[in-house]
Amino acid sequence: MGVLFLVSGESEEEFSTRLANNLENLILKEGPETIAAFIAEPVMGAGGVIPPPATYFDKVICAFGRLGTMFGCDKYGMKPDLVSMAKALSSAYMPIGAVLVSPEISDVIDSQSNKLGVFSHGFTYSGHPVSCAVALEALKIYKERNIAEVVQRISPKFQNGLKAFSDSPIIGEIRGTGLILGTEFTDNKSPNDVFPPEWGKHRCIFWSTVPEAWDASTCCRG
Repeated sequence: MGVLFLVSGESEEEFSTRLANNLENLILKEGPETIAAFIAEPVMGAGGVIPPPATYFDKVICAFGRLGTMFGCDKYGMKPDLVSMAKALSSAYMPIGAVLVSPEISDVIDSQSNKLGVFSHGFTYSGHPVSCAVALEALKIYKERNIAEVVQRISPKFQNGLKAFSDSPIIGEIRGTGLILGTEFTDNKSPNDVFPPEWGKHRCIFWSTVPEAWDASTCCRG
């Protein structure tokens, strides 16, 4: 998890408990009847590649093998009511998105549709046959090539190889799981001493890293 979010001396368990209490207090303040759902991410991507801290599970970038399981909820033992998916559903070759719905929710929709009329929710461009055909083929390939098992096999080398740089004086933390990993650069080892944004250090590091990453067949974003 991101060291910048911890209070000094706070453990991961204490961090999770503090945020859970903050969420509960917010719900009670606003009124439980005004809140429909709490949406969380198994591993936050654009926010800094932050795996869930201990006692908390925590984007649509966690499915189809990237974490070593078909979905992020599988890795963390969750049973969500809704699962959204997009790019990797077609291996990013065609635009498509979908939502998996639990029986508890779909049964209610079905029963009410029988009383009130069909729950017609969609767009004129939904269910495009080309996108759906590509998605079906992508899912077939994921299964035939055992993508999740391949990730389980190669991810330790990936994680351990990059975490070997943890002793660098400009790296505050390297974190991730499966084939997703983020590096937090700091002015020194103190978690709160980040490089001033106006220095543009992140861009210097990023653009000096990208060519090497591409040569190693690694996608690098920053």
